[in-house]
Amino acid sequence: MESQEIPDAPPPYSPPETPKLPPYTPSGVPPASGQDKEQDPDPAAPRSTYGTEALKTGVGDQYPLEAPPYNPIDPLSQPACSSTTLLITRERKPPTFFLLSLITCLCFSPLFGIIAIIFSALSDSAWSSGNVDTAKRYSQVAVSLSIVGILVSIFTLILIFATGAVHFNR
Repeated sequence: MESQEIPDAPPPYSPPETPKLPPYTPSGVPPASGQDKEQDPDPAAPRSTYGTEALKTGVGDQYPLEAPPYNPIDPLSQPACSSTTLLITRERKPPTFFLLSLITCLCFSPLFGIIAIIFSALSDSAWSSGNVDTAKRYSQVAVSLSIVGILVSIFTLILIFATGAVHFNR
């Protein structure tokens, strides 16, 4: 078996050298203390003139950079607000009476309880879709059905015991 020559492996990766850039100093801004203006390697290079040359074109004469003085008599002379606060008041979510409907269904009257649970769920769904009035109305129906179911069950039990339909052996 012949030995095969392995070609030379490429050298390990080294990132390319990045040129060193001079520190950024916008035109019109004095250098920080300890820096000389003579450090600029290329004084003929174009500089950003944003904010300095634009004022020399006459725009600054028409629109002064300072806010007008406060005048309490004329509120329209005041500068515009930099932020706007929007106050949104939202009504409280009406109670769905789901627990009451469930107790009515399990302990007192399944018929009234199931219908009350349905209206309780409809109330929650109407609130989620933004129908506040509909949610309030469904909530009222749910609590009304629950109360009617409880009262009908209690009245039925009283009627049964009062008429003697149920006899207990003593």
